[in-house]
Amino acid sequence: MWRIIRSDFQARLLDSGDLFEEALLSEDRPLRRVYHRGHILIPLSVMRLNEHQDIKSAATVPEILTALPECSFPYTTICTVSVGLLSLSDSSEVLLLSFLPELLPWDNMNIPLLMSSTFIGELIGSVLLTPLADIYGRRPVSLFSSFTILCAGILSSLSPNFPIFLLTRLVVGIGIGALSGPYDLLAELLPPKARGKKLLEVQYYWTLGSLLPILFLTLTKNWRVFTFLCSLPSFITFTTFLVYSCESPEWLLTQRRNEEARTTLKWIYKWHGYKGNFEDTLLKPSVSLVSHDSKSDTKCLSNVHRLFERDVLPVTVPLFMVWFCFGFGYYGLVFLTSRIFTEEGGEGGEGGNEEIFDTVSITLSALSEFLGTTVVWFTIDSLGRRKSQTFSYTFAAIGVILMSFNIGTTFFSIIGRAAMMASTSVTWLHTPEVLQTSYRGTGHAFANGVARVGAFLCPYVVGNFSVKGAGTFISLVTFIAVFAANKLPESVEERGVGGEGKKGREEDEETEMIELDHADEEGMDMTPMAPVMIEL
Repeated sequence: MWRIIRSDFQARLLDSGDLFEEALLSEDRPLRRVYHRGHILIPLSVMRLNEHQDIKSAATVPEILTALPECSFPYTTICTVSVGLLSLSDSSEVLLLSFLPELLPWDNMNIPLLMSSTFIGELIGSVLLTPLADIYGRRPVSLFSSFTILCAGILSSLSPNFPIFLLTRLVVGIGIGALSGPYDLLAELLPPKARGKKLLEVQYYWTLGSLLPILFLTLTKNWRVFTFLCSLPSFITFTTFLVYSCESPEWLLTQRRNEEARTTLKWIYKWHGYKGNFEDTLLKPSVSLVSHDSKSDTKCLSNVHRLFERDVLPVTVPLFMVWFCFGFGYYGLVFLTSRIFTEEGGEGGEGGNEEIFDTVSITLSALSEFLGTTVVWFTIDSLGRRKSQTFSYTFAAIGVILMSFNIGTTFFSIIGRAAMMASTSVTWLHTPEVLQTSYRGTGHAFANGVARVGAFLCPYVVGNFSVKGAGTFISLVTFIAVFAANKLPESVEERGVGGEGKKGREEDEETEMIELDHADEEGMDMTPMAPVMIEL
């Protein structure tokens, strides 16, 4: 009797080798485990049960992307630029909130509500819109996000009164809230070995976007012109996505749209200048495309429910904790920096717009984000995701507390901002790596939404506490991120959720040799064929 445990964890008893072979050949994806009389027989190979029969080889999207031909302008570069420009738009649209309270002409404005309006929209967008990326695809969500930011950003510069301005900033936030969709798209289009550094390169665009409001502020003090200029990067972003983006082949496979996935991968190959016969590549018809994941559910609530199942909670709970601390800590530090250097700038709101901000110190603090991203870019592969976050969040917490107590204010604002940028960059990178494709969009969306809750709360802390009190609060929250990041797996392969883990794979390899000996005794031909990916 053969027991076959399928990817949906339903056991089926098959009483002959012929039935076993039929089950193997008829599955769209390879089997998760094969047991012989309660023992693992062979977990990581496709087997030939009869030497006269031929079993097709299989390949995954990462394997195919890894085999892309070299070219001077790879498709991953245009994808990185597209997502980077969207991150730049996010940064400029959010960080202009630091300057608007001193520029807007209306009386009796609710400043904390103004600074939180975009974050409220981001929470709505991330929770309601981004999960749709698991149902309708990454590309439609990316196009919607960039188009919404563009339109609402321009409309906000035309607002006739404060309530309409708040409403338009809320809509900007809704577009920004869907940003995890394009980020996941980029992650799924990158070969595994290039993913870490390429995703970190996106963060350089964020830092560049944080500098744009400062640049525009030196050009004009008119709030309408200032707001309009900050919305212009969204036009480039939307155009780039519309012309150059494609759907994620990995997501298409989870929808059983295998031919579309194959067509998309062929298009990417042609972008790279490939002009040969696809029979010479992993995209030849005889190679089956397989995915790490089970079919993505077409019901959004089912994917949400998956995030809170027992086997996934050890990942999602610490992940959401890190994201809350990320949202509160990063934006809290940005707003606190603007407050400190506004007060030290001399004359606050009474002395004229030219002396409101200490733009030199604010610019140095913003520029330090380049330093933080560069340091983690060089160390991400050697330290790993978990240690990188631990060290970076620790230095960020120390920098915030010292800055708020007026100890080397400018210096530690630079250290704190650089470390905070490094840590949040790794958090963005790490998230899609610990979530499965079938619910990656939903999980990343909820994580992003949790971060927006933290971002929504931080203006009330920064605005109502003293500088020392706000700095202490932000530092304590950042230290919580250190604890939570240590609870995360390094990657999806290490987790116990639908994955083997390195230790488990090593044990399986030891078991394989023993059980193969028993298989030979049974008179079975277990000649290994082409390797195949296990359902994760």
